[in-house]
Amino acid sequence: MMRAFVLLLAAAIGIQPALADGLTPKAKRELAQKNGGVYDDPEYDPATTQRMFRVSTGPSTLPPGQVAARIKDIAQLQSARDNQLVGYGLVIGLAGTGDSLRNSPFTEQSIRAMLENLG
Repeated sequence: MMRAFVLLLAAAIGIQPALADGLTPKAKRELAQKNGGVYDDPEYDPATTQRMFRVSTGPSTLPPGQVAARIKDIAQLQSARDNQLVGYGLVIGLAGTGDSLRNSPFTEQSIRAMLENLG
């Protein structure tokens, strides 16, 4: 229902519909079972794509031959942000051969800084 509304809205304001959502993997498997194990993806069929754009009758602001793009490829949510990944590694080996807090001040400094930064 929502897809039909969006396509109707797109046709009303003159935007070509994009074939970005495609079929779910489950739907592709079901179609393959019905066709004897072969699934012909209509997104890779130029005739189907041309027919879809011929069917849309609304005026378009795109020149002929333009490729439609997905909104998520050209836009970014204002509240979206990248999460910084922080970690600390521990290397173990033979007993008595590694650093300790007593003989390596760098180990103590790095652990203290990590705990201060991470809370």
